[in-house]
Amino acid sequence: MTEPYRKIWLQVEPGGERPEHADLWDLAETTWCQHRLNDGDIEYIRADLIKPMFSREQALEIERLEAIIVAKDQRIAELEAQINREKYRVRANRARKR
Repeated sequence: MTEPYRKIWLQVEPGGERPEHADLWDLAETTWCQHRLNDGDIEYIRADLIKPMFSREQALEIERLEAIIVAKDQRIAELEAQINREKYRVRANRARKR
C-alpha cells in the first residue's frame, strides 16, 4: 500500500450483525478490511477526504470537538497514572508492614 485507503470497512461482529447503536469501544472483535464483507460492516471514510464537504462553521465545530476529545484523553491518562501510583503506594505500604 503506497497511500492510505480512501475508505475502509469496520467489521464489528464476526457474524456480520451488530447492535443498532454499537459502541466500537465495547466491541472486542472489531477489525477492518478494504472491502465490505458483512451486512453489518460500517463504512469508514478518511477524515481528510470529507472535511472539505463541511461548511466553515461545521469544520470549526469538528475541530472544537476533536480538541475536547484530546483533552479528555489526556485527563484519562493522567487519572490512570494517578491510580497506578496509588496502587504502587498501597502495595509498598503493605509490603513494609509484613
